[in-house]
Amino acid sequence: MTGFPATTEAEFVCEQDDEWMLTFDLSRFLKVSKVEDELGRSLRFFQNSEMTKDEEISRLGHDVVIVMMPEPMRRGTVKTLKFTYSGEVISRVGTGMFYVGSRGSWYPNLGTSDRARYTVSFKHPKPFTIVATGNLVRSWEEADRRCSLWTTEEEVPVAGFNYGDYNRTVAPGSSVQVEVYANKGIDNMYQEVISRMEYVRARCNGSRQ
Repeated sequence: MTGFPATTEAEFVCEQDDEWMLTFDLSRFLKVSKVEDELGRSLRFFQNSEMTKDEEISRLGHDVVIVMMPEPMRRGTVKTLKFTYSGEVISRVGTGMFYVGSRGSWYPNLGTSDRARYTVSFKHPKPFTIVATGNLVRSWEEADRRCSLWTTEEEVPVAGFNYGDYNRTVAPGSSVQVEVYANKGIDNMYQEVISRMEYVRARCNGSRQ
């Protein structure tokens, strides 16, 4: 699997005066190349700057990205940071099957206690499929790539995704449509999907009684 180039724009509200140093979590397998503010200014940052041995990085689990703001912020100020980074967080584990590591830290974040709304776009090679947190707003193709845009209506603790060569099955319901994605290489996949949909339908019917 090739590298994972990405950009993340994080909009936030400063909660206290004179804050000028911000700390974010990011997978140790992803390296930041640039951080910019809402004015396009490149900001100084440090990523695991004190770590010099792979054993120490592995023990830590996540890189700590420290961003230095150009001036102290004021409480209530709305700011935006743009991170540019890349690395390896996706690995092939079989035909059409991929493992997405660092599920909660493939983008700069403040941890699962900091809930947020997400808008996420993906571009990836055909014929594979992305299934992500939130609602699929639209999907399209660009040359040999598939593209999709996902959003969350409510604040959620984390955004994630799965990637692979999936079969998609839809089970229409009276109020909820259930979509199931399964790797094509899984034995008895259709029976598994049918069983799972029947289980979900029974749960939904039971909750309305």
